Amino acid sequence: MPTPFALIKREPIHGEAVIIRSPHLPKPPATGLVQRMALSRTWNISAAITIMNVKQRSYIAAVLLSSVLLVSSLPASALPEIGEVAPALKGTLFSGKNFDLAQMRGKVVLINYYSSYSKQGAIEIGNIESFLDVNRDKGLVVIFIGVDRAEDRHRVERMVKLYNLEGIMSHDLEQNGFGEKYRTPRAFVVDRQGIVRSREYGGKTPNYFQRFLTPLLAE
Repeated sequence: MPTPFALIKREPIHGEAVIIRSPHLPKPPATGLVQRMALSRTWNISAAITIMNVKQRSYIAAVLLSSVLLVSSLPASALPEIGEVAPALKGTLFSGKNFDLAQMRGKVVLINYYSSYSKQGAIEIGNIESFLDVNRDKGLVVIFIGVDRAEDRHRVERMVKLYNLEGIMSHDLEQNGFGEKYRTPRAFVVDRQGIVRSREYGGKTPNYFQRFLTPLLAE
């Protein structure tokens, strides 16, 4: 039976919730407020429900129930937990080198999910190259994981190689316990003991490096 709504909690962007309208959704009991809510990207549930009549409230309650059932049926997120041993990450990089995170003990590893269509990704990639050049001898390793479609592999590979970085497409990894795709740019930092120390969304700025990488490189 088609689900009228899918209530999806995306990667944490100011805690917003996104409503996706389904073609199978029956006509709302009233246009105006309810329809505007259904077509809106974000909305305040508690404030809206207080000004609805009984019929409208019943309608929204049914929608929310179906959304909860849908979300509960989805597989649990594989997002690595901070403070835990990093999951497997293994594959052959664009350069032809073999990479295995389990063999990176003693290194500080930045795992950066990247899209060639991301504006932030285009801005941060030069920052990452510069920071790596300065800190390579301190044990810093950077791996870019492309999340674009298979037919756009050449775009990701071209950018990664242009900035003298190492990378691989997420669908080409032999083992990947970090998750196939994220809204980019998303990065994980693994310390010298193989422990996940951070998982952050956003561009890599000097403040990011100072906060999440410099202290680990000094250990």
